[in-house]
Amino acid sequence: MKAILEIGGKQILVEPGSVVRTEKLNYDVGESFEIDKVLCAFDDDNTHIGSPHVNGAKVKFTVKSDGRGKKIRIRTYKKRKAQKRTMGHRQNYTELKVDEVIAG
Repeated sequence: MKAILEIGGKQILVEPGSVVRTEKLNYDVGESFEIDKVLCAFDDDNTHIGSPHVNGAKVKFTVKSDGRGKKIRIRTYKKRKAQKRTMGHRQNYTELKVDEVIAG
């Protein structure tokens, strides 16, 4: 069973056993939790599409790790002004392992 769910403001396709990275979530490493914002759940035979969410569908996760992504360089420049600036950004993330997908 696979599912498309909404987590961290993004839509992610998950299946049992896969590992996904999302925006930073407030859970401890090793903690289990479930999300019920499932937009679509499907396998070879059945498809459940929600409007906007599938009733009774859940995805169970275990937090694998927390971390920070690769550094992104941001440069700004204005011509003929001798104005240049360089900034950097590293996005925090939470790595999740999908334990189970339950269709509604």
